[in-house]
Amino acid sequence: MIYCHSQLLAFGFITPWFAGAGALLVSIPIIIHILNRRRFKTVIWAAMEYLLQAMRKNRRRLKFEQLLLLAVRCLILLLLGMALARPLFGFGRNVANKLGRSALHVFIIDNSYPMAYQSDRAGSPSHLSEAKKLAKGMIDRLSRGGESVAIITASAAPTNPGDPAGARAVIGNPSYNLTDCQTTVDTIQQSNGGADMAHALELALQIAKTQDKQPEKYLYILTAATRGTYEGDQAPRIQQLGKELEQVFTGERHIIHFDLAQAGQWNQAVLSLYPVDNLVTTKFATGFSADVRGFGQGTKDPLIQWTVDQILQGNSGTHHLDESNSKPQQLSQRLFESGGPHVISVSIAGEDHLKLDDTRWRVVDVADSANTKVLIVEGERGSGVEGSSARPLAMALAPPVDSTDPDQPKSDAYVSVDVISDIVLSNRVLSQYRAICLADVAQVPPSLAKQLADYVKQGGALMVFMGSHVKLDNYNQSLGAEHLLPGKLVRDISGSQQKPFYFDFDPRHLHPYLEDFKNTSKSGMETVPIFDYIQADVDPTLQVQRILDYLPAGSAPATTQPETSGKREIDASSKDPAITVQPLGRGQVLFFSTTANGDWTQLPAHPAYTELMHELLGGCVGDADQWMNLNVGQRLEIPPSISLTGTPELLLAQRPSVLVQQEQTPEGQLVWRSQPLVQPGLYTLKTGPGGASIPIAVNLPGLPRGAGPDAEAPADVRPIGQDGIRRAFGDINLQLEKDTLPLLSTATNERADVGWTLMFLLLLLLALECF
Repeated sequence: MIYCHSQLLAFGFITPWFAGAGALLVSIPIIIHILNRRRFKTVIWAAMEYLLQAMRKNRRRLKFEQLLLLAVRCLILLLLGMALARPLFGFGRNVANKLGRSALHVFIIDNSYPMAYQSDRAGSPSHLSEAKKLAKGMIDRLSRGGESVAIITASAAPTNPGDPAGARAVIGNPSYNLTDCQTTVDTIQQSNGGADMAHALELALQIAKTQDKQPEKYLYILTAATRGTYEGDQAPRIQQLGKELEQVFTGERHIIHFDLAQAGQWNQAVLSLYPVDNLVTTKFATGFSADVRGFGQGTKDPLIQWTVDQILQGNSGTHHLDESNSKPQQLSQRLFESGGPHVISVSIAGEDHLKLDDTRWRVVDVADSANTKVLIVEGERGSGVEGSSARPLAMALAPPVDSTDPDQPKSDAYVSVDVISDIVLSNRVLSQYRAICLADVAQVPPSLAKQLADYVKQGGALMVFMGSHVKLDNYNQSLGAEHLLPGKLVRDISGSQQKPFYFDFDPRHLHPYLEDFKNTSKSGMETVPIFDYIQADVDPTLQVQRILDYLPAGSAPATTQPETSGKREIDASSKDPAITVQPLGRGQVLFFSTTANGDWTQLPAHPAYTELMHELLGGCVGDADQWMNLNVGQRLEIPPSISLTGTPELLLAQRPSVLVQQEQTPEGQLVWRSQPLVQPGLYTLKTGPGGASIPIAVNLPGLPRGAGPDAEAPADVRPIGQDGIRRAFGDINLQLEKDTLPLLSTATNERADVGWTLMFLLLLLLALECF
């Protein structure tokens, strides 16, 4: 590389070996010229004297022509090598740009839903429209033929049903057709998902690494730089990628961040909506809670409106909103008269500039005896409560009002219970039940364990109770292999009447499944003696949650412990799990380490037993309506328990129907799945001619239930500012721009690739040589 004054001349080659080869090839015409001169032999011939006299007159002209032809041929070979070597010259920005240059330009355009924020810019109604305008302006400054462009969108959700979820390279193979690149920018659509900036940066890094021959690489990031984009779970990865990007996009002003946020922008959003109780039934009234927050200094007291099955509720009114969410919005107790799906919605009637997240829907599958069927499988079948391993559980879930039939007493509970022997379990259609309970079943064949696992993966609930008949080795080999246990079952732990075991039950700190026991003193749960239980070694890879543990052996019940303001500190390693729950597919597996009857514990005789069993059942099957509540970008999967009378249809008002088709799961089962759902709203699933119409809620990404005030949500559109942007990228060499093009485009660097110019001169010399 040769350098002169920085503003006058800079010279070098991309592939210098071609230049060396061209210089060597120059010697070929010279050698041929010399050899041609040497091969002539002078012969005196009188008849040629007249010709020689004429040639002497033209000798100077012919000699000049020969030398000129030699020079042209030498120059052709030299220029060929130089053109292939792609020399880089610099004569100041303007001259270099006219001569042409070579560079890669990667554009990351954030099209997540916060970019739909309505701006006050002339000609740009949203942040996304301004980002597209800037990107096209930058592309317009590039040199055609030598500079290539790659384009990446940063939304986590697709904009079209056929697109994959996550950030996507819409032009992954860099294109030199700048007109087509600008057209592609125009076609980028507004997404309804959050930002997937970390993945977008990873794609930019991958594209740049594949373009090793490009001498210059530039990265342009066009986003509103909000808290929801750069803070939260992906923040550490973005910071790490910043360091890696700096090593690939090297040089001053080679990574440019356009911050499109406007000062003082704010937003109000409904971030979650859920029932207060784990299971909503026709038997008891339940309330609903919504996480509604305001971000920024906007209108603080908008109108909050609740609807149930599209009927406006009396709880609607103005409410104060801020980001701390100190008081979730509440819909008072509501008793549903019928079971099945019901639609709850919350909406904000405010004046914010981002309307997409102002409404949220929730479909609740209200339980009644018709759609809450529970199958209880007993390992020990007796004539009465005393001799049965499952009868106390059945009576707790469905208290009888008519006991004329001792085997199947009638009940007016919302749960319909079938009690069978383990011998006939394989003959039952499992999909018709919301939950299946195994009570002291001795052995489970591997084929049956596979059926139970498939049932749970499709959204069912499995409750496994221990007992004296249980063969631990069989359970570990069959149920354990299908992840239907919290871990390996180790051994039977036995106590005595004098030294029983107790639950580690503190009403101030309880698992969500036991919400009804929270802050309830003297419920009796802490003093119920347990004489035997099966010790389980919890597998940390199975996402097991401990609902209750046992106090260490010899520990006194919680009521005898001194009162403290905080939770009792007991070493977790010394406690065995009593009740656990773990997800498997779309369903839940609950493990109860002692018996469902009175063989190993006095719990079934306690008044709290009925409430405990209902809370555990409600927690397990409460997510049965999860398939009807989706986020943008997810696909609807119809459970096998839904009866279809034909090809299902998924409809959204005033939009084309969404394609639903059969697909095969990795387990070989056929299920009906939709394309990714790209629009939020309340859909209707038609199960076929004459079939049911089921509401399906599709919402924008929000926050999980109980999220604290520090949880980051895409709805938080408050800008992080220039200092925040630098911190987000790990304080790398970053050029920050606002919503205008730079005065001097970084696309016009001092060094330009003049390979195409030399190729043009080469063609001219070839034409001259032929002439």
